[in-house]
Amino acid sequence: MSILGRTFVASLLLCALAPGAHSADNSPVNQDVIALRETVIALTGDPDINSTIDMLAAVQVRVIGAKDSTWKGDNPNWTPVFNIVHDDLSRDVGLLLLAQVRDAAAHWDHELPAHLTSSQIDELVKFYRSEVGRRYLAFQKQLIAVQEEVLSASVVGRAPAGADPHRARVPPTAAQIDSRKSVAALSWVYLMLTALGPSGSPSRNASATDDKTIHDMMVDALATVRGPELDQLKAQYHADLPAFATFAESPGAKALISVYGFVTKDIQADPRAPGMAFAAVLQRSIEQHTPEWKAAYEAGRVSGR
Repeated sequence: MSILGRTFVASLLLCALAPGAHSADNSPVNQDVIALRETVIALTGDPDINSTIDMLAAVQVRVIGAKDSTWKGDNPNWTPVFNIVHDDLSRDVGLLLLAQVRDAAAHWDHELPAHLTSSQIDELVKFYRSEVGRRYLAFQKQLIAVQEEVLSASVVGRAPAGADPHRARVPPTAAQIDSRKSVAALSWVYLMLTALGPSGSPSRNASATDDKTIHDMMVDALATVRGPELDQLKAQYHADLPAFATFAESPGAKALISVYGFVTKDIQADPRAPGMAFAAVLQRSIEQHTPEWKAAYEAGRVSGR
């Protein structure tokens, strides 16, 4: 998924930061809807605006020295350049990201009761408040942390945390790979991103086969790169995994996942939505500041010789 796509998705999930609890038509929102909206945030790792700007800045810093094999997170000039880029992007797009947060909240408050019945909302809220539901949320939080480490490491060019380049890598067995995939496949984030894929729109115009292909690629990548961490999660939640899998396949969970598509469609259809202006503002910021960013990069290279 592109960084702009990731940012757009993150903005949808930040709605818990929005003040008040009112729907798009300013009517009061049912407390169960609010509770479910807050759980949507928990299921995706409580992303915040600063972490989104962190990732955007890291991508731009990486691009500046793309042809330099030493240009990685451990380069002494990386952090000074990163700070410059981060400050510029924060100033240019930070308020727009906050506006996206507030705008998304109204869409979630409208779409949840529009596409889920009262009984579905009640059932979902009760599950997440149950003992197994709380463990499910904890499991997802730990899984997200592993996923974010992989993404961050790939952006800044660092080796995965804990990797020892001098240790011979022992290839996993077929059984280990299958076990790791079974854990990665339970990722709510992957299920949600799949729903926002080719056939994820409410109209479902594309083949569901495309969804499966996208989901399997993400699962395979995580199982390959972060196998030991998935082994630990498997051991920690071994007794809960069947219940987690049952919930993921339940009508209620699938109905909740489908709401992501409706929220996305709403935002894309609204020409006044802050999210529609974000890409343009980000592009202008990059074009304006890139010469300064490159100059800072080159200055660091000269002083480091």
